[in-house]
Amino acid sequence: AASTGWAWDTRRSCVAPLVATMVATRGLHGWRTYRDGMDSLARKVADRLTVHTGRAVQEVTESPDGGVRLVFTDGHVVTAREAVLAVPAPVARKLYPSAPADELPFLDATSYSRMIRVTCLVDRPLAVRQSRGTKKVYALLIPEKEDGYLAGLTFEHFKAANRAPRGQGLVSMLTAARATDELMDRSDEEVVEALLGRATTYVPELRSALRRAYVHRFPYAAPEATPDALRLQGAFLDRPVRAVEFAGDWVFQRPTSEAAVQAGELAAERILSRRGPAVAEGPVRTARS
Repeated sequence: AASTGWAWDTRRSCVAPLVATMVATRGLHGWRTYRDGMDSLARKVADRLTVHTGRAVQEVTESPDGGVRLVFTDGHVVTAREAVLAVPAPVARKLYPSAPADELPFLDATSYSRMIRVTCLVDRPLAVRQSRGTKKVYALLIPEKEDGYLAGLTFEHFKAANRAPRGQGLVSMLTAARATDELMDRSDEEVVEALLGRATTYVPELRSALRRAYVHRFPYAAPEATPDALRLQGAFLDRPVRAVEFAGDWVFQRPTSEAAVQAGELAAERILSRRGPAVAEGPVRTARS
């Protein structure tokens, strides 16, 4: 579960975040998905905001008046009362080189695993072989000792009915750490072929059913939750409120959308607390409703 779902190397990551997630969801079978995809919540929030995309930020600094100054790569400068860096910790560290000293230990300790996902469009709803009468599963977790190159397969058409057109399927191949290291800079064609040959061991019809494949590379797949990061997390959460805040699942070292939402709520509460209790109470309650 740790290596397939979170791309973790269990020799580096602590088990506690995974166990806590499993307890909260009553085991792996209690995990849920967004009906219309992982970006459902982000799109709902974006509908209520003015959103600008395609504008890369080069540097974030706190301004002398207590606000924030954002410098874009095109030279444009934006000032604001507050800013939330909702990006992976290593990215936040690069964007915000002048971060206060008490924030740096946790930011520097928050490392990430990497992963490659190959999404395969297939002409029929393929499935892994199961005992007769059992409910179709959407994920096959492959232990390192079993393969060591392919971490797992997910059958997205069993995860949610609208993941693929009726009568067709969507299958994803996930890399183990060794494959990620070897294939990250290879061409898409090489990546697909390297994984497809192994995946047919578990789903023999995959090659013949394949219509098109898309390669997705994730240099920041999931926060690793190393002992150092978990040891420093408490002090980071207790730091003083400032104009630059952070959000993302890495804040709580749990690679889940729930942890990302929790971090977003925390960032909102901290920012609103700078404006006084009367201002902070209403918007936070509205956001949580």
